Amino acid sequence: MSIKQANLNPVRMDIYRRMINGVRFNMQANEQEGECRDTDITPEELQSDNEEYSEQYILRSQSSLAPPIEVSVIKEVEEAWHALSQELDQPTVRQEIKTIGSVYISHEEYGSKDSIEYRLFFNNEEGHKISPWHDVPLWFSESPILYNMIVEIPKLTNKKFEINTKEAYTPLYQDRKLERLRTYPGPIPWNYGAFPQTWEDPEKSGGELVGFCHGDNDPLDAVEIGFGPLPRGTVIPVKVLGCLALIDGDELDWKIICIRVCDPHASRLNNIDDIESLFPGTVDRIRRWFGLYKAVENKDIAKMNMYGHCGEPQSAEFAHSIVLETHHAYLRLMEGQSKSESLWLPPLMNCDINHYNCILSTQSTSATCSIDTTPSMTNILHGKSKHTDFENPCDGLLSSNARSEPLLYK
Repeated sequence: MSIKQANLNPVRMDIYRRMINGVRFNMQANEQEGECRDTDITPEELQSDNEEYSEQYILRSQSSLAPPIEVSVIKEVEEAWHALSQELDQPTVRQEIKTIGSVYISHEEYGSKDSIEYRLFFNNEEGHKISPWHDVPLWFSESPILYNMIVEIPKLTNKKFEINTKEAYTPLYQDRKLERLRTYPGPIPWNYGAFPQTWEDPEKSGGELVGFCHGDNDPLDAVEIGFGPLPRGTVIPVKVLGCLALIDGDELDWKIICIRVCDPHASRLNNIDDIESLFPGTVDRIRRWFGLYKAVENKDIAKMNMYGHCGEPQSAEFAHSIVLETHHAYLRLMEGQSKSESLWLPPLMNCDINHYNCILSTQSTSATCSIDTTPSMTNILHGKSKHTDFENPCDGLLSSNARSEPLLYK
């Protein structure tokens, strides 16, 4: 395997090698000034030997963007990926996986598996096609604040499935590049998916702390860290714990770290610190994995991903604000206030755009209610998002009994 080598100055090469060798990049973020400083390397040193960089790249090197997690010559990149794979390939205790659905769905497959024609459609109880992006409600409950997650890529698999936002009813399909199906260079160690009724607006700048990058024109991504794989297409309520600001090229691609409410550890996990306490190194592995995989996949270290906010994980409260912000962007898209960029949108809405049918399950029964899809930011930032009194709501809930109201469109 050969990988293109980037033209890196000596100072930056030293930073990258320290990263790969496991030396923590101890950075301090100044939110007001939007600066990041390494305790050993000064901004003046970072400016040296920058003649080969464009003005934009120089600005980025002095901004709040953390450098790629591992960027170096091919041998070092491959060794870092191999080391991470070994680190993640540890035996885990197999536990019974409980699932719970907030809406009744079934799946219908079209095309042959492992083909570019393959699609996984979602159907409602009556057998009519629904859109996982548009018809599954974002909120599972407002108190505690829980969201629905759509599983696109099950844990320990490597086929890169995603919601096809440009096809009718937005089915799941395997992404492709140059008409070849995309796979990760190794199995993903977590369940990966998206939040329905969210959208990262490509016209909206994220600000200095994320390099003024714009959204990636996709639903918001979710990284679920619970035990065991969840089947592709599963709709499951999750609890948000924090997030990372991935920069993919020039696009902002938030990774919301969460855990399913039915996981045996859900009641003990409320934020990033809890993850580190209960599962040390998990957040760092997530950061490294998403920083590495594209360089290995494309055999080009220039494909290494960067991170905003100095690469530091953000709090659960901050992550809730990102979910809310991307939901508002989605509502603007539905109202025609944002460019659709050839996205498939429902042809006819039969309800107020600010109210969606939300299915709330209670003790093996389900109740349908129309609620405002925008919980108070005060509630999100002050108490409710901390889930201090969280009890596992999975007890007594049957996903097969959860029922959905008619489609938002027909």
